[in-house]
Amino acid sequence: MTALAAGQPAGGLYALEFFELAAQRMSDGAPVTSFLVAYNLIYTCTSSGPAIESSLGLYTWDGNSWTEESSVLDTANNRLSASLDHMTLFSVMGEAHRIALPLVRR
Repeated sequence: MTALAAGQPAGGLYALEFFELAAQRMSDGAPVTSFLVAYNLIYTCTSSGPAIESSLGLYTWDGNSWTEESSVLDTANNRLSASLDHMTLFSVMGEAHRIALPLVRR
């Protein structure tokens, strides 16, 4: 599934990047979507773009909407990490910077 098929984030979030993790069973090539033991996902951020760096988080697509996963943001090392037990479509998102401009009427 592509990020465009999943839909853009709502609620003033900016999607920094979309990526999908997939695994297959070696014996028969069947897809594996969940695990009995968690794995650590570490995402290295090169730029937060228009997102507020301190608000970055890891989100997963559940088929209908984006859900925030429990993750740890290490701004000193530009890393976002999470302990997960499943594979799916992921996105790194954060609150977008907002600019308020004055309204001028003539």
